[in-house]
Amino acid sequence: MKLNKFQKELPEFILELADKYKLTLPNNDRDQNKDFWKCHGKWIVKHDGCEIIAKKERIFFKLPKQNMDLSPSISLLIEGYMTNEKGDVIKEEWSFGEACARNTKMPYWWAMAEKRGKDRVILKLINAYEKGLYSEVEADEWNELAKQSTEAVKPKQKKPPIKQKDLVYDESGKVVDDFEL
Repeated sequence: MKLNKFQKELPEFILELADKYKLTLPNNDRDQNKDFWKCHGKWIVKHDGCEIIAKKERIFFKLPKQNMDLSPSISLLIEGYMTNEKGDVIKEEWSFGEACARNTKMPYWWAMAEKRGKDRVILKLINAYEKGLYSEVEADEWNELAKQSTEAVKPKQKKPPIKQKDLVYDESGKVVDDFEL
């Protein structure tokens, strides 16, 4: 694989995964159109990349189980396993996929919960988390949380100044409005 100057500086595990699974690398630090990209200092693999990994590693999933305790949020228990060439199960993992108004803009929460859970299981099965690789669906949540925290620390709008003509006075000449001067 021919690498540009930026790509040559990428972490070794990203280069290894890209080569092993034939995934695309970013051309620069703002490139989010490839299988790998960086978000809030963490390396991300897109969902499509996770699907490619699952196919090449013979990763399969059991039927998701709904966790009923989180209403109005959706939570699915996702169980997956990796098989060898003979079809024998060689490794199993599980994780939750969740979706709610706070972390999902799209109106299809069930699909997002399943997607999140499957990506997490895939990355667990190939030991990607221990190397610092996360899935795109987790980055979506980080972006939303970052947006919310940015909005929370924005300075509050100052009240417009009250003009003398807008004040209401009682008979003794005192202001009777609740406005602050």
